[in-house]
Amino acid sequence: MSILSKKFKQHLGLLYRKGGSIHTCAARPSVGVKAIIVRDQQLLTIVKQYPEGIAYILPGGKQEFGETLEQAIQRECREELGGDMIVERLLFVREYIGAQHQYAELDRDVHIVDIMFACRVPESYTVQPGHDPDADQIGVQWLPLAQLQAYNFYPAALRKHLLTKLQDVYVGDIN
Repeated sequence: MSILSKKFKQHLGLLYRKGGSIHTCAARPSVGVKAIIVRDQQLLTIVKQYPEGIAYILPGGKQEFGETLEQAIQRECREELGGDMIVERLLFVREYIGAQHQYAELDRDVHIVDIMFACRVPESYTVQPGHDPDADQIGVQWLPLAQLQAYNFYPAALRKHLLTKLQDVYVGDIN
């Protein structure tokens, strides 16, 4: 690789220096949105089937170019939960830098900044998958907040924040 192409790749953000070495960077951090929907002391989650087993995660996904955060969370909720949500307020900002967590080998090129909003579902909402769920999504389920520790909920480190008074907070790089 010529010096010019290394510099060009650095300019594009595809290479970076760390500890005197040049590393490749597949992508820049992406912005994700998540809906935290609590009703009657229960948290609405999507159920995913992974090779390691079932996991319960917050509904949401990546923001698309040109979308506001609110538009992104609305789209994701329609796709995964089958309905529109009422976005109330910003609740948490969470980072996930894959190389620093248990799935580092698989997620080494992943860096997501999740913007998490307190949302609520209309009273008429019934639990159902949306029109365009993720390929590994197998359902939608309410989880009792008081028993959240008993479930394979992701991100696990968010449990403590959900179990305490919900307040605006930057929760950092958690898994």
